[in-house]
Amino acid sequence: MCIAAAVKYYPKRVYLILVVIFVGYSTFYIPSIMTWMEQDDLTMLFDEGAKMQNLFVEESREFLGLMICIGVLVFYLVRTRKLGKA
Repeated sequence: MCIAAAVKYYPKRVYLILVVIFVGYSTFYIPSIMTWMEQDDLTMLFDEGAKMQNLFVEESREFLGLMICIGVLVFYLVRTRKLGKA
């Protein structure tokens, strides 16, 4: 989708579909995010030593990656609206 935007092609419907899919997919990781938030050391999410020690760390990272993707897609949706393209 970023390549499409680079050539000024903004398929609004595709962006909307992907946002819905990514939001739906990210809901599966909410229990892992809650487990991470209950930990005493919240920095373990960004610690290289915590790799694959706890499933909730990996799933929380996946959740954050999905949030980045959703943010980029929403940015392009807003840009599509400002440019007046469908």
